[in-house]
Amino acid sequence: MVVLVILSGLMMAPVILSALMMAPVILSALMMVPVKVTVEATGQCSERRARA
Repeated sequence: MVVLVILSGLMMAPVILSALMMAPVILSALMMVPVKVTVEATGQCSERRARA
């Protein structure tokens, strides 16, 4: 029984490692979202000003 748990843990290890590797990528993507939104908003504002 213990052997099965250890084996399953070893099988999960690469998945956990890949998830940990992905975490900063996901975090950076999440950080980029508000930046994109603000940039798009300012771009729209400048476009409106240019039209007006």
